[in-house]
Amino acid sequence: MGMRAFIIERDWSPGSRGKSVRRRPRGFTVIELLITMAIIFTLAAIAIPSMLNAIGTARNARAVGDVRTIGDEIMAYIAEYNVNPVDLSAAGYPNYQDPWGNRYVYLDFTASGASSQMRRDQFLSPFNTYFDLYSKGADGLSTVSITTAVAQDDIFWAQDGDYVGLVSNY
Repeated sequence: MGMRAFIIERDWSPGSRGKSVRRRPRGFTVIELLITMAIIFTLAAIAIPSMLNAIGTARNARAVGDVRTIGDEIMAYIAEYNVNPVDLSAAGYPNYQDPWGNRYVYLDFTASGASSQMRRDQFLSPFNTYFDLYSKGADGLSTVSITTAVAQDDIFWAQDGDYVGLVSNY
């Protein structure tokens, strides 16, 4: 209890004549290890939120790029065939998923029953003329009205491609 371990060695250096020398064992004390762990945990607490924020920003940027690319392809399809594609596979994007693992939502306004699913602004005006295209965002949920909290993280195609981005920034 409170005894320290010492190593007894012979010192054969010149002038010592082989005297016994008591030396402490080399290694780290518990205090040194605790301080090191505290520093590591503090750095992790600072770095992890920044990393998660960067990942979220990167996912949003990828979804914006995807929606812009898919929307441009759909517009090219409409220009070439003079009709809206039936679904995303007709435009060349079958089973294409957003960065959160959800399928992109495409709504052809010429299809029957599409008017009830059109996304609308606060004045109940549709955002687009030909079709609606969006990602449901990180939560995987969305509503027809973009003013609800559920729709704020959606990435959408608005004003026929003049705006592509987060609903919350619209």
